[in-house]
This record gives sequence, C-alpha cells and structure tokens, in this order.
Amino acid sequence: MAEEYDPLEDVCLTPLKVKPVKTKPLLLRKQLKFRNAKDLEERINQYFDSCLTSKIDMETGLPKLVVVNPPTLSGLALFLNVNRATIWNYSKREEYVNVINWAKERIHSFNEGALYTQHFQGAKFVLTNTFPDQWADKRTIDHGISDKTVEYVDRLRRGKERVRCQVQ
Repeated sequence: MAEEYDPLEDVCLTPLKVKPVKTKPLLLRKQLKFRNAKDLEERINQYFDSCLTSKIDMETGLPKLVVVNPPTLSGLALFLNVNRATIWNYSKREEYVNVINWAKERIHSFNEGALYTQHFQGAKFVLTNTFPDQWADKRTIDHGISDKTVEYVDRLRRGKERVRCQVQ
C-alpha cells in the first residue's frame, strides 16, 4: 500500500513575527462628545454667558455686564464636561479648529483686559504660561562679547595661541 501524502508535513512550524494592529473594536471607540462644530460653539457660548451676569449700575441706572467667574480653559473644560486634553484634541480636527481657536482668543482677550485692572498679576501669569509664544517674561542681556573674542578664546583652549603678556 502506498503512503498517503500529508500536506502538514511540508508546512514550516516556526512562528511568524507579526505585529498586532492597535485598533479598538468599533463599540469601544470613544464617540465625539460634540457631533459638529455648531453644537460645540453653542456650548462654548453658554459657558461665556455663564461667566457674566447683568447688574444695574447705581450711577447711571443702566444694566451692565459684570464678570462673575473669569473665563479660563480649565473652566471651559469643566463646563463642557471634558478635560483640557480633549479640548486640545478637538483643536487638531479640521472641523473644530476655528471654534476652539475662537474660544481661546476670547479667553486671551479677557486676560489682556485684566492687565489694566488693579489685580493684574494673575492675568499676567495666565498669559505667560498659557500663550508662551505671544507672551514671554524674559530679558535679553548683551554681554558685549564679539565673535573675534570667542574665536580668540577657542584658539587659546586649543593651544594654538599664546597669551601675550606685557612685563613692565
């Protein structure tokens, strides 16, 4: 009787090195909290409205808006029931970038305006730490060292130049 051919004998049994794909199942992926930019814009407007209240000015008798809570990115995140990283992630999406940037500019504008009040140190802190590319608290000092001086010191370190001393 002839031996039967077993196809498994020809198969290489060494495991292949395959990297697993890092995708979550569709049901476990997080849904966007805001389906479109208009929904997000409405909620952001509600937040800014909640920061203000209307009071009657005693001198003029006219209503005027008074800041109850200063608008901040953290306050916006709490109001939207998300964290600051989520706001940052939304700002990377093309659909939401204008809305998020507009909200940041409103907060920036409030803090700039607060610089002209008696209690400006907090606003200064927020501006220098939240918007470092536009507001920096740094000083530049020119020590008067020229490029020739730096080259001379480099040559001294390498031993290619001798110190010339004048003896009197």
